[in-house]
Amino acid sequence: MKPSIEQLLHIYGPMSSSALREKLIANGLTEVNARQRISRVGGDVQRFTHFSLPKNEAFLYLTKDYNSRQYWIALLESHVNARTVYAHTFFAFHPYQGAIPTYLFSKVSGSPDKLKGHIASSRLEAQLLKGSVLRREVDVVLGDCLVTYINNINGVTDTQHVRNQLLVEDILIKGVADWIRHNSLGSFNKVQVRNSQNMPSFSHHHWDICAPSYIMPLATVQKGEMSNGFIVADVIYNDLDSKSIQTYLTKVQRCRNMRNTRPFLAMLIAERFDPEAFRLAKQAGVMATTVSNLLGQDISALLSSLLNTLNRAGAIAAANPEKINELFKGLTRIEGAAINIRGVMFEMLVGHIVLKTQNVSTVDLNKQISTEAGKAEIDVIGFRGEAEIKCYECKGYEVKRLISVEMIEKWLERVQRIRKFYSQIHVYRDRKMTFSFWTSSDFEPEALELLLHQKQRNTKISLDWKNGRDILSIVKEDNLKSIADVLQEHYLRHPLAPDADM
Repeated sequence: MKPSIEQLLHIYGPMSSSALREKLIANGLTEVNARQRISRVGGDVQRFTHFSLPKNEAFLYLTKDYNSRQYWIALLESHVNARTVYAHTFFAFHPYQGAIPTYLFSKVSGSPDKLKGHIASSRLEAQLLKGSVLRREVDVVLGDCLVTYINNINGVTDTQHVRNQLLVEDILIKGVADWIRHNSLGSFNKVQVRNSQNMPSFSHHHWDICAPSYIMPLATVQKGEMSNGFIVADVIYNDLDSKSIQTYLTKVQRCRNMRNTRPFLAMLIAERFDPEAFRLAKQAGVMATTVSNLLGQDISALLSSLLNTLNRAGAIAAANPEKINELFKGLTRIEGAAINIRGVMFEMLVGHIVLKTQNVSTVDLNKQISTEAGKAEIDVIGFRGEAEIKCYECKGYEVKRLISVEMIEKWLERVQRIRKFYSQIHVYRDRKMTFSFWTSSDFEPEALELLLHQKQRNTKISLDWKNGRDILSIVKEDNLKSIADVLQEHYLRHPLAPDADM
């Protein structure tokens, strides 16, 4: 007796219709009969309908297998074998641990904005969301982000590490943009770099860096007039393999195949390439290079040290605060880079100050909590034995950027969520909780009024706040010279605030 489709799916698990057809033929059916059986399936046999395989192939599975590990592995394998954009996009998430801010999707997926005959990035995103290959989240670290299904199986990714990688990428992008400017590869004042509000665009696609170029042979001369070409580049601060670069290579090739596309040089900068990835990039005519090869070993080591420091922020804050000053000094070699890290470095400084001066035995940084009312992140949290929990909000702003009343209102909302979280845990329920807002700048008058009002109104919650001068006084009183030096040089006397009276 020939096995039914249900029996084959029960034995072998979910599979594509072509794979199922081969198994039916192997069990004695003709190809015509096998196709007819597959076309008539129903009942307990389900079709994945959110996006199809090439040539309208179907992906079939039993109801019981939906959302299982076997289901996801088989779905991905089917699309890998067919070399679809859906599989390429999934693997493009790997260098980011499966999570990216939503604004990066078009760049990471390599899909165009709008281009006839191709899946637009908005449609691709919608299809992957409907098929649950991606899910949308509002993360306390990344904000509005997209996360791959693998996180449903293996637990939530460490978005703090992803944020740190993106921060290093932003610095690296500035370094590459400077390299393009100072080597005359792109028009000096027209080099565009990525940010969350505006992604550089060329030939209907998004890039990390884009610049018009008048270097031959990118620039062309027709009828005595010169027309510029372009330099485009993507930066991924991680190790890349042949699967994770496919979306980039496809994006480049798609641009080259378009009519009227200006000549362009495509660059891909990563920490490392495996041999096959490098071979494929070279074969595609892409300038694939590492950070050390492009910007030098010193910059490469500096960025590696920065990422390691950010990923070990708590330990560094406790044991080696001098590392912060070293990184600040090193990053002055990349224009504007120090500004990128002021916020996260201020959290580390506060972590060290709290440990040394605020009567706590342990500190932790960037702790995330979740309640029914929503999620929250605690920049610095200190524990005074089993008696008290101290939570610190940290804003490492330049002197002229003041804390607004809106920022205080949002912080007070998070305070309530944090307080509720710890009140529901038996071991922490009876501990005193103190909430402090520390900034290297100062507060607007309205923000101070709100803080004072809340402190007087709600005696159940202990509220405190410190500005840059207050923090410097604490540091000097405890003779933390290296911390005082960092505060004065990079925050209180920062070049962006030349009139700071300190």
